[in-house]
Amino acid sequence: MIGCAATVLLRGVTAPVHGAGLFSVIADGTSDISRCEQLLVSLRYENGSNIDEVFVGFVPMMVQNAEAIATAIKRKVVDLYLDLHNIVGQGYDGASVMSGRKNGVQALIRRDYPNALFVHCQSHCLNFSICSSCNVREVQAVHTTIADACDHFAHSSVRTFQLSESVQQNNNAGKMNTNKTKQKGYCPTRFVEGAETVFTFIKLYLALLEYFERRREMASSTR
Repeated sequence: MIGCAATVLLRGVTAPVHGAGLFSVIADGTSDISRCEQLLVSLRYENGSNIDEVFVGFVPMMVQNAEAIATAIKRKVVDLYLDLHNIVGQGYDGASVMSGRKNGVQALIRRDYPNALFVHCQSHCLNFSICSSCNVREVQAVHTTIADACDHFAHSSVRTFQLSESVQQNNNAGKMNTNKTKQKGYCPTRFVEGAETVFTFIKLYLALLEYFERRREMASSTR
């Protein structure tokens, strides 16, 4: 039953890829909780004036050399009833087994399908850049401040309500213009979630300043 449901779902999500004709393959490796190495496969295709991406599944990898990975990718594409000759792009990380010019996965696939140009995955490059930036002292200080602010509101409905009141007052006064009323939680590992937290912090910055200034004044008056 689960297998049938998976087949129906895959047909649905890959239907636009069939309609687009040409597509690119994106793949990366990951280990599950049982320490089984699996290959994550996604497809990128043109949808009107947009470029869309769809995840099509995990492939267990008992052998992790270039030939085995290239074979697994091609088999996955064939299982989806897609034409391998329609592959016009490949996106992997910079590991030699994937990006090697002569014997990497991209080279092995291009031998049979020369239109499948390889581009170092930009998300992977962005991930490296973000990781490097986190070693900058000033960046670390900013993230520490945002994380502390998130922790301050995380377990208190009263504090969250007081912040939302400050946001509303600033919106009414024309000092702010946002529909955000509370600080989003901080996630130190998922960069997409972390970015959204930073964006929310910036939008609520004035209200946060006023909130913490009132807290400081209240603490000083009770001493």
